[in-house]
Amino acid sequence: MLKNNMKLELKKIGSNNLDFIALSIDHGINSIKGGETLVPFIFMRKGENNNDRELYRFLSDSISDSIKKAEEYINEIISTSKLIVLVYNGVVGSENKKKDAIIAKVWLKGNVLIFAQPYIVNHDGNITIDEDYLYLECQ
Repeated sequence: MLKNNMKLELKKIGSNNLDFIALSIDHGINSIKGGETLVPFIFMRKGENNNDRELYRFLSDSISDSIKKAEEYINEIISTSKLIVLVYNGVVGSENKKKDAIIAKVWLKGNVLIFAQPYIVNHDGNITIDEDYLYLECQ
């Protein structure tokens, strides 16, 4: 079940765009398997085809600095891309029930959308998707 805080109709996002967003989140999840640290990255699509894509990682002294550098770069290139997804590791939930999550901040059609996929790191370092839904927010 997909939670939709802002009543945004997913049909307006489009299945091709949703597929690209899911691919970005999957790449983030695969990046942390085995206990690795997720280096924030942007995944962008230049055309209508999901294969016309580029990936850039942003490594800095801290995760927040990496995210800031990525967002600065996005502001420079926003006009040249159809879809940009910034992916990083974060936390979702209330004070009493916080969960690790892969965050995907999406720039699409003049909107900024935020998806989050909660996960659990198992004792062996493998990842289990926590709950079967994504959070969605529209800014």
